[in-house]
Parts: sequence; C-alpha cells; structure tokens
Amino acid sequence: MTGPVTGPVTGPRPAHPDHAASQRLSALERLVAQGRATAPTIGPDEPLPMPPVLGDPSLDTAQELAAAREHERW
Repeated sequence: MTGPVTGPVTGPRPAHPDHAASQRLSALERLVAQGRATAPTIGPDEPLPMPPVLGDPSLDTAQELAAAREHERW
C-alpha cells in the first residue's frame, strides 16, 4: 500500500489550443484539415455523378464464376 499523495492538487487538464476549433468542425472538415480526406468538389444540391458501367451488363458474372469453379473442381 502506498502513502498519501502529496503535492499540489491540479484541476482538469487544459484543453488543447485547437480543441475548441475542432469541436466546431464537422467530421469531414476535421479529416480534410488533417489531410486524410479531400473536400467535395460538387455543391450540396448537385447530384453525385455515377461511375461509368464497365464490362458487358448482359453477362451474369456470378454465374460465370460459379461455372468456372465447378469446371475446375472436376
């Protein structure tokens, strides 16, 4: 067992200087500020552009993959 703790009693740890500012930022703004994300390049009312369709949409890739695995099995 240790003895009583001596020394000055301190209050809560002082906040980091950027703490108050970081509380006002959204999660995305914090990630952008940290360099971990990029800010969106379209406005909030603009639709998100859809990526181009790659490959032939008439092919069922899951079925082709299942058939190839079944063929390899035998």
